[in-house]
Amino acid sequence: DIPGAVEAVKRGAADYLPKPIQTEKVLGIIRGLLNRRNRKKVKERAFYVGKSPLAVKLQNIVRVVAPADSLSVLIRGASGTGKEYVARQVHALSGRADAPFIAVDCGVLPKELAASELFGHVKGAFTGVTEHKTGMFAAANRGTLFLDEVGNLNAEVQRSLLRALQEKRYRPVGGREEMQTDIRLVAATNENLEKAIAEGRFREDLFHRLNEFPLHVPLLAECPEDIIPLAEFMLDAANRELERNVKGFDREAQKRLKAYPWPGNIRELRTVVRRATLLAKDGWITATEIGLPGKDDRNAVRELGRQVAVGVYEHGNDEPEDEPGDLDLLAFLTEDQGRHQRQGDDPQGAGEFDGRGYLERLLAVGGTGADDRTGVVDGDRGPGSELGLPHAEPMPDDGEYEEGDGVEDEDRGQ
Repeated sequence: DIPGAVEAVKRGAADYLPKPIQTEKVLGIIRGLLNRRNRKKVKERAFYVGKSPLAVKLQNIVRVVAPADSLSVLIRGASGTGKEYVARQVHALSGRADAPFIAVDCGVLPKELAASELFGHVKGAFTGVTEHKTGMFAAANRGTLFLDEVGNLNAEVQRSLLRALQEKRYRPVGGREEMQTDIRLVAATNENLEKAIAEGRFREDLFHRLNEFPLHVPLLAECPEDIIPLAEFMLDAANRELERNVKGFDREAQKRLKAYPWPGNIRELRTVVRRATLLAKDGWITATEIGLPGKDDRNAVRELGRQVAVGVYEHGNDEPEDEPGDLDLLAFLTEDQGRHQRQGDDPQGAGEFDGRGYLERLLAVGGTGADDRTGVVDGDRGPGSELGLPHAEPMPDDGEYEEGDGVEDEDRGQ
């Protein structure tokens, strides 16, 4: 009965067997389904454990907060740093690990439908609705609800979300009866929510309710010890996904991976590794397949490094300029007395940021030799030179500078 088989699959059947049933065939199908389920579990629970100091500190904090599942967690960090990965770790190490983990990207929720997606709706709630719908709160009951890019929620949904978190009850759109909820909320954002509060775009009371325990995810470039192990971890996954058998990265490819500033963070690294896995020949990934700039690609390195420096500046500066100048970047990234906390309210101090050391790591790809414009060898440069920034010595408040070059008169002989 072909129509019956099609209908069964539509309703969720994994396979269809015609009569008379053959035992061996049934056993083979069951084995296949079990293997598929096991592979899915491995994929969902496979986490890379970072070895760099910032990654280890973050993992230790996650282990502390995960069991305290009455606390909301707000994860902050740049785009592509793995905030959802951290949220899944919080869930996996909590008492709710066997319950659902429901992830919602608030950045793609239509504003007019956001409340319906989160809280559900009843039949007839608005035009065209012909049946009841359960929302994400109901789907995540007794588990964890992860709201990514939470700063994109509109004012009405923010108000409903605050009430649901405080009262542990919510009302579906168009409904009269309230529903009880038991969830652990984890939210994430790469937006400056304090600035959004000042501009009236985000509720301050909701911010404090979400920010019961803050976590900050570092940039990939701030964790250089993890770049190669993480790339190898991603290579294993890519081999399984793409059905390849690539052994690893050759020496030059590893140099390129470690030297690159990674403005797209972990997401960019994953893209590079998957592409290189597909292109690899003779069982090894070379610099050709990696496709990242090397020592000879000075202009590309300067531009990429400066992009990352601008991103760090804008993320850590409370009131960044639209186009920060070189002196703005230099003062923020290198002035000892001006070191910023990457997350000012982080009680563990996990966000302390060494701007000078960070720039030095960004410039590792710079190489040696004389600069055609100045005749200065790379060994004499200060941090920032490969980005096209002025020399990174502390700048006196009363120093005189010529407009546009940012170099103090007495330093021109260097």
